[in-house]
Amino acid sequence: MAVSSAPPFPFVATIAPVVIGVAMWAMWGTPFALVGAVIGPVMVVAHFADSLRRHRAQSIREAREARLTAVAQERESRAALTSIRDDENRRFPSIASIVTSPEWIPALDGSTLVRAGSHSREGIPGFPWLLDATSGISVLGSGPVADAVLRSIVVGLSTRLGPATTVTSQSWEWPRGIRLSRGDDPLCALSIRCTSTAIETVSRRGELPAVVDAVADNTDGWELVLARCGSGETVIDWDDRSVCSVGVGIDSSGSLVLDLTSQSPHVAIAGRTGSGKSEFIAALVSDWAERFEPDQISWVGFDFKGGATLTPLGTLLNCRGVDTDLDVASAKRVWRAIAAELVRRESLLAKEGVARIEDSQQMTRLAVVIDEFPELVRLIPGVTETIGAIARRGRSLGMHLVIATQNVSALSRDGLLANLTTRVCFPLGATHDATVFLGTTPIHEPRVGQPVVGFPDGSVRLVRV
Repeated sequence: MAVSSAPPFPFVATIAPVVIGVAMWAMWGTPFALVGAVIGPVMVVAHFADSLRRHRAQSIREAREARLTAVAQERESRAALTSIRDDENRRFPSIASIVTSPEWIPALDGSTLVRAGSHSREGIPGFPWLLDATSGISVLGSGPVADAVLRSIVVGLSTRLGPATTVTSQSWEWPRGIRLSRGDDPLCALSIRCTSTAIETVSRRGELPAVVDAVADNTDGWELVLARCGSGETVIDWDDRSVCSVGVGIDSSGSLVLDLTSQSPHVAIAGRTGSGKSEFIAALVSDWAERFEPDQISWVGFDFKGGATLTPLGTLLNCRGVDTDLDVASAKRVWRAIAAELVRRESLLAKEGVARIEDSQQMTRLAVVIDEFPELVRLIPGVTETIGAIARRGRSLGMHLVIATQNVSALSRDGLLANLTTRVCFPLGATHDATVFLGTTPIHEPRVGQPVVGFPDGSVRLVRV
């Protein structure tokens, strides 16, 4: 919307009354003629000033309307682009989104248009970066970026064309002469050059390289996606209970099984609301119930989220009981019993003349499972002393902690986190929180339902719960 220009100053209208008044005074000699010569310009100037005021107000109103119109148009444009982006991501999903979608099945539609990463469009990130692999693609460079681009294209072609017919250490081939190579390949017309940190250029044979703003996707779990495309030695069926019945999760290395031992006595679980902590706890205690007798390991639960997670699991044979924040008095009594159990176990080991549970003939392992640790600490004063004692001395006594929290700093107090050597990290508020919790910057980014698990030996695994 154009803003109107200011009106010009009326010089003629200002001067005319003066000229006429002076002429009338010269002809008739009356002083009233001079009064008109003065009043006329004053009125004209006053009218002009009022016009400027009204013009200024109109200009401000028009400018405001123009800004609102521009904002509305920008909002509509971004909404349209976001809708296009979401539609393209549904048609060409990233490996990360495929891994988290059990309902996904490969399209196998014969298309050679594949996703090689993502890029921004008009300032909106997250659009699939699509390439046509008809004439073959070669990926140049080494490092994580080149690896990610290569994996994205392998998965993309496998989901469209099915398993590669020929696979070597440096190349993949599909029907219709579709070829993907690692390194310079004269049979490939399109080349993607990568540095160790970025996608640098894309060039087609006979053309100058073009700089691109694309970035590589996260390709964790790409082998699982290939397996679901039929491109691996084994197709993993996520609906097959025999696959998922052992352990608490699965990744490309197999099932994740967490056993409480003197080498790995305690487990810490951190993640924001809705990230999958409760599901992990449920999978963990259910796995124990399936693999161990109650005289091998038992557990007592404290579910301070109203009991939604642990109460339904209270019927498992190795569960000694579940307390919630709905009955704090009962939870306090149980914590006094747990503190006494520490002393009892120390006395029992002393009577047997042994130093650890592995050498005892009378004791079984006991796990204390806590969901929402900060809430427990808030409602039961003094509980941190008992928890700290279990963290420090429970290793040899066969008493173990499984603690879930949304607040990593709550575990960092009094050195508690240092004794929780197995750490399960779901998405947190910031990357820094994950680094503090795991003790190292994770290579993989935790996602909802897919935590990064750090082990006492320093290794990490990205696992699907």
